Amino acid sequence: MKIGLMHFRVGETDGVSLEMKKWKLVLEKQGHDVHFIAGTLGKENGIKVPLLAYEEQRNLIIRQRAFQSLEDWSKGRLKEEIDKLANDIYNQLNEKMKNFDIVVVNNIFSLAHNLSAAIALNKYFKENNMKVIGHHHDFYWERNFYSAPTSEYVEKILENIMPPRNIKHIVINSIAQESIKNFKGVESIIVPNVFDFEAKLWKKDEYNKKILEQVGIKENDIIFLQATRVVRRKAIELAIDTLSEVQKI
Repeated sequence: MKIGLMHFRVGETDGVSLEMKKWKLVLEKQGHDVHFIAGTLGKENGIKVPLLAYEEQRNLIIRQRAFQSLEDWSKGRLKEEIDKLANDIYNQLNEKMKNFDIVVVNNIFSLAHNLSAAIALNKYFKENNMKVIGHHHDFYWERNFYSAPTSEYVEKILENIMPPRNIKHIVINSIAQESIKNFKGVESIIVPNVFDFEAKLWKKDEYNKKILEQVGIKENDIIFLQATRVVRRKAIELAIDTLSEVQKI
């Protein structure tokens, strides 16, 4: 099958990009023709849809007006700008995406970062009778930024296509599965984030050979790594508690 893996961005070090790369490797081993589809491609090859970019300026303005303050816009102006960008995104999709059997959409249908993208994708997939899987790593209702929509139209988008109810849904853990069920009434399948334990070990090279010395790590030190951002929802205090218990051993 021809499978698309879609997100705002790929080829970077954010968690979604890294998981998408793992999905691509596994699906290709199964014999599928797999393509990244994103606004920015980083170090990867794929189909570039520029208006999906995470830092797309038109969308960042809309996002601010939709969830923080209308400022000098009216609710009518907000709807107009959302729909205009959605139409432009739809045209880019129509130009660049051809003959996919399945598209796995990462976060675009769950994070609410780009309302126009969700509208455009929902329309495009319906009109082309394309199979879609929503792969949800994050939910808008878990972030304070999205907690106070500034118009009824934004609320309608969130209710109807964040995420669409007529597609298959994948989440990364049982907490997310319970959350989407309670908040949206949606059933989902859990596909946890994974680590490839068969991958080759990293080796010292000219780039990294002095890093331990530079950060004050000795040869026989045992190192614990918390590989996430310092944000409340990551609950990094659990790592601190765990480390505290390990030091008692």
